[in-house]
Amino acid sequence: MLSADVRFTVAKKHFAVDLQLKEGLYLIMGPNGAGKTTFLRVLLGLFPYEGAVHMDKPLGYIPQHYQPLNASVEDNLKLFGVTQLPSSSPLESKRRLSAMKLSGGEKAMLGLTQVMALQPKTLLVDEITAHLDQPSTIMIENTLKDYGRRAVVLLVTHQWDTLLRLKVPTLLFLNNTAQLLPADDAYDRLLETLR
Repeated sequence: MLSADVRFTVAKKHFAVDLQLKEGLYLIMGPNGAGKTTFLRVLLGLFPYEGAVHMDKPLGYIPQHYQPLNASVEDNLKLFGVTQLPSSSPLESKRRLSAMKLSGGEKAMLGLTQVMALQPKTLLVDEITAHLDQPSTIMIENTLKDYGRRAVVLLVTHQWDTLLRLKVPTLLFLNNTAQLLPADDAYDRLLETLR
């Protein structure tokens, strides 16, 4: 479970977020500079705020620009105690390859595999699918949705097609407000910003 009743200020914009979330996948969306990543930083205790945050631990976090260690995929996995991969994992056939030579989607999957090996009860994911092709994006979305059956998963994304595919509750940052909405309502509100 994650509960947050917080107030914070970014670039003279004041935000108030009041959430009570149970297990599941939730999106965080809104325009650039709307406070999405800052909200993750608030949850992590890395940005000043007023109020209270309570999250089930352990906590997992994957930043937007995740970079593996300059070592083999195998060594990167061993650091987190990962010895077995699902046969469907794109990493299975690349264990001996340098992690630095992985595609963007494979690096994202490596980061997810590492963090999920710690079995976090709360997983914060910041823009991990940015700049990935659609098959990689869908693979990561499905992995996160599946993991959401046993944890609270927050995914920051700008990708509207993710919202349309997953149809999950979305914390929408718009006009200095943050509101948890059903997927269809969040989509409609985002459409209004284009008019």
